[in-house]
Amino acid sequence: MPTVSVIIPCFNTGEFIEECVESVVGQDVPEMEVIIVDDGSTEAATLDALERLTAKYRNHRIIRTHHHNVGQARNTGFAHSSGRFVLFLDSDDTIGKDFLSATIRELEGRPDCGMAFTEVELFGLMSGILQTGPLVFQGEIYFDNYLHPSAVVRREAIGVSGGFNPNLVSYEDWDFWITLHEAGVKFVKARNVLAFYRRRENSKLIQNQARRPYLINQLVLNHKEAYGRLFLSPIGDREERDVRGLLRAASERPADADIWKLLRNTRLYRQFLCYSAMYRGLRKLLAPIVIRRKD
Repeated sequence: MPTVSVIIPCFNTGEFIEECVESVVGQDVPEMEVIIVDDGSTEAATLDALERLTAKYRNHRIIRTHHHNVGQARNTGFAHSSGRFVLFLDSDDTIGKDFLSATIRELEGRPDCGMAFTEVELFGLMSGILQTGPLVFQGEIYFDNYLHPSAVVRREAIGVSGGFNPNLVSYEDWDFWITLHEAGVKFVKARNVLAFYRRRENSKLIQNQARRPYLINQLVLNHKEAYGRLFLSPIGDREERDVRGLLRAASERPADADIWKLLRNTRLYRQFLCYSAMYRGLRKLLAPIVIRRKD
């Protein structure tokens, strides 16, 4: 059994995939396997880059599938992996040379924890440090995705959670962290900036702003019991049916402005925005106090 499996989903990112893989092969970790999942790439530059990687690293595996989404690509990679620990790394991002050794060391020293993460440095169109981790308690994940996809997870924790939910075309990592939290998996932070997040013009982060009503409604329904408790009002079967109907309609008719207006006006979305704003305000208020205590 390898110490760690690095799973890299790839869809038309030929410009970046080789840099990503090079950041992985330089890690000081014994018995590492690298699995690239080509999620139906059509771009010539990507296909050429994958061919070069195949020739250069014959022990790496490339699994080719029809195009679905990054969550399903990660699940496919996991199904073909065998490492005790797993890193899901986006093909346009990179990791620092000590990333795997630091996160695995944290998990080996903390058998009660199932996932290790780090702070993240932005590069590309933006620079700076992306602060990760909850301010006070892990349950903050319901209203703030305070983690980055580049995190190392114990294999058994992924098995308990069931992997990534394929009904999300984005926010799939956020949904996954919530699922881990609900399964009782604890998170631990390895100090120092060790992961690097590329910001580019056509990144998913920018695309997600436009489709946020769809994504948040789906996220809430994926965890409806928990959000029902947080909203102090359960999500009933009829309400769930109505929202799911809007989600199906938005998928079938993505240009229909009336459907998106209805999605923005669901109780689930409006309550999420309200509670999220309250959380951000409280976090801003408490941050100086909590950080000072930690120091």
